[in-house]
Amino acid sequence: MPSLHLNASRSVRLRFAVKPPTGRQLRSEVEGKRVEDWRIDDLRKAIRANRVSFPSQVPIFPMHDRPDLQFKLAQLYFIFGWSCSAIAAKYGLIRQRVQQILNTWKRRAAQMGYLQAIPPMVPAPAKLVFQAVLLPVPMPARPLMVEHEHAY
Repeated sequence: MPSLHLNASRSVRLRFAVKPPTGRQLRSEVEGKRVEDWRIDDLRKAIRANRVSFPSQVPIFPMHDRPDLQFKLAQLYFIFGWSCSAIAAKYGLIRQRVQQILNTWKRRAAQMGYLQAIPPMVPAPAKLVFQAVLLPVPMPARPLMVEHEHAY
């Protein structure tokens, strides 16, 4: 959980240590769900663990909540790991409103194909090791005569 620090200039500094979840933890949390149905905290874990693609240019949906803040909130929350409380403090909103904007953005981005689950890597098949089996080859009783034709 990030800690929030306000310094003298009233700017917000965040310090956090977030360990990305292991593949097994993440799969159990979101298994069988569509990306738009995931909780935003599970989606953030998946994005930070490279289990969900995230657009390099964050889209803005002008017909939805606060188009002026959507991409900023999405980037701060999903990419930089800010908490909803810290974002709310920065933009003068309440935490629930930030969550509402993020949920609306997440749902629309997933429906439009900006957020897509990345399938887990399939393990490579085990290396097959073949052992050469040397069998004794019977030698002929007398050497074979091979005739060669010479062209002179």
